[in-house]
Amino acid sequence: MNACNTCVAVNNGLSTAVPATLDIGPGELKNYVTEGLNVGVNGSVRCLSVNIIGSGTYDINLSDASAVFLGNGNRIRSDKIAFTTGSTLVNQSVSDESGDEGVVIRGQLQVGYYADPRELVVGGGDSHVNNMKVFTETPGGVFTDRTTAAMYNDGITFPLFDGTAINNKCYFGLVDTTITGGFPGIKIVDIQTAIVLGGGALTWEYWNGEHGHQCMFWRPRQIPLISQGLKLELL
Repeated sequence: MNACNTCVAVNNGLSTAVPATLDIGPGELKNYVTEGLNVGVNGSVRCLSVNIIGSGTYDINLSDASAVFLGNGNRIRSDKIAFTTGSTLVNQSVSDESGDEGVVIRGQLQVGYYADPRELVVGGGDSHVNNMKVFTETPGGVFTDRTTAAMYNDGITFPLFDGTAINNKCYFGLVDTTITGGFPGIKIVDIQTAIVLGGGALTWEYWNGEHGHQCMFWRPRQIPLISQGLKLELL
């Protein structure tokens, strides 16, 4: 590790408390109480072949818009990365988040060169289950957490509604304070039993996410299809 103007804290692994440049690798930042790596004002980190795992809050936190993190060959859970709008995060890593394991590329990906073009083959899209939450609610206000069943394609399904009475509800959400504006859509990846519509009606609404006096409310949306046995991903 080549460091300048850095500090090692009790609760944090490495922190660029003042403008600093860190070259890290190979190695491990593991099981810190708060954060494994915090990149602050004008901080720049180049990270190669490092396990950054097990932190209580975030394994990596780009806490300022001027922060820069460049990495390759690291092991970092996707749900343990926080970044401030305007910061630079370019990283290729292995994420072992349960149910969403994979090789993750954050930043621009270049394949080939204009003078020597190459083909890129990609599979089934950019959906994910990071920080997704799914709850059902009965007319009596009893909530049931359906997140685990909704996330994993393991043969377990969940009922979209807990009953047929009016005001049964299902909520889909994202728990991530680093993202503003929510998520743009939901991908249904495993449909088993479609709902049989009777004399009632289905309503699909979204929370507009605005803040301020009397400006947060549910907006109605068109819904083409509702299913009872679901596996969900966020787009």
